[in-house]
Amino acid sequence: MSDKKKLILVFSLVFVLLGGYLIFQEVKVLLYKNPEGTVGNTGGNINNGGLFCQVGDKVYFANQYDDGTLYVMNVDETDIKKLSNAKPMYMNADGTYLYYFVNDVAAPSGLGGFSVQMLGIYRSDLKGKKAKCLDRALCTSMKLIDNTLYYARYDKVTKTTLYQVDIRRGKGEQALDFEMNPASSYGNKIYYNGVDGDHYLYSYDTLTGQTQMVYDGNVWSPDAQGDYIYFMNISDDYKLCRYDAATGEVQTLTKDRVDCYLVCGSYIFYQKNSETEPAIKVMYTDGSDPRMIAEGNYTSINATSKFVYFMGFGENAPMYKVSLESGDFQVMTFDAARDAAVENAK
Repeated sequence: MSDKKKLILVFSLVFVLLGGYLIFQEVKVLLYKNPEGTVGNTGGNINNGGLFCQVGDKVYFANQYDDGTLYVMNVDETDIKKLSNAKPMYMNADGTYLYYFVNDVAAPSGLGGFSVQMLGIYRSDLKGKKAKCLDRALCTSMKLIDNTLYYARYDKVTKTTLYQVDIRRGKGEQALDFEMNPASSYGNKIYYNGVDGDHYLYSYDTLTGQTQMVYDGNVWSPDAQGDYIYFMNISDDYKLCRYDAATGEVQTLTKDRVDCYLVCGSYIFYQKNSETEPAIKVMYTDGSDPRMIAEGNYTSINATSKFVYFMGFGENAPMYKVSLESGDFQVMTFDAARDAAVENAK
């Protein structure tokens, strides 16, 4: 056999093997199925930007010390590694994939150093590799439930509506023709507040596609937790309340006006809105024993099983945290993330 024929044979073999590998990867995704009851992140985290997402003992997070790029660590903050230059928001994850929204005009293009906009909803493996854009669109919130990613999708024609995409097929379609935030879910129900016409509390059944009014109050930013649905009461100066799904009763939990909040186990962390005494505070979920954690204005409250993280309003760094295990909620800086960013820059 001539050298030319040998070369053609080698290239043909490589082409066949590469094609087979790519087909195998696509088939593997199509056959993938999450266990029933899979939820990609907590409603509280997603309502606060979805900058942290825990899967097992691993935590994926947007490291603000490194321009908000994607990192991973153990839940105890050891073994921190940078995964990619993507700047994730509304992160969700299952046992195999990571899902996130990116809107980064300064993303590197690889085209002679020029920058292009990295925009859309992406799926990558848990090492941050093999990133695939599922929908190149603007997104204001999203939630993984079982094998479907629900997201609030914006375009100039339809404005913001609810879309859904099967994570195995990667083709989005409109689920509802109006705006809703899918962050809060319990079982097969998504709980959301109305935006156009009223601000009642509604549920959306992910199995049947049916919507139903749950409570005719003036609700904002609901978060379903078992028998209770927490929300900010627009009619009562955005005080934090909870709706008892069993009895229909509503309990006011704070005297403070609330900017943002996060339900975490038996605690609620929230930002008190005040011109003279703003502060991030914590209380039990029944509203008892409210305590100030730190004076000032804070945002982006996200939690893992060990820590609650937050940032100063209008600031990317430092990143702050309190331990859920100590009980004293002493504010510390997220030094491990800072050190990892410095090390990565070397």
